[in-house]
Amino acid sequence: MNFEKLEPTLRSLNIQFNSKTVERIMSRERGQALRLLYQLKMVLEKVYPPADISIVAKTGTFGDNQPAQRIAVSKPKYDEVSHNFFKQRLGKLNRAQKDIDLEAHLQKFDDEAVKQAKQAERADNQDEDDNAR
Repeated sequence: MNFEKLEPTLRSLNIQFNSKTVERIMSRERGQALRLLYQLKMVLEKVYPPADISIVAKTGTFGDNQPAQRIAVSKPKYDEVSHNFFKQRLGKLNRAQKDIDLEAHLQKFDDEAVKQAKQAERADNQDEDDNAR
């Protein structure tokens, strides 16, 4: 999945990106994706400061902009365990598309069953009222 591929890079940039964030993005919670993009923009501006356009136009190069912030050094064992945990959690959050399709298909039958149960209950109540008279 795409989130699995993004996770190690975002973690190395010290951006808060976990399974809860992914769940909020997938459930289309308002502003969550925008918040992630804003964090990414702010971190990248710290790592690679914006180049001056006038200098680029004159020289044709971006110059020797040194990163203002270093990217976190990788800790292989920790990163591997963390990534595996993230993948497991993400796997539990995601449902297979065929299950989603099946649920959508069966929904009309469930709705009809509820409708018929209510009609049967009303008919039983009416029969009881008629017998009581």
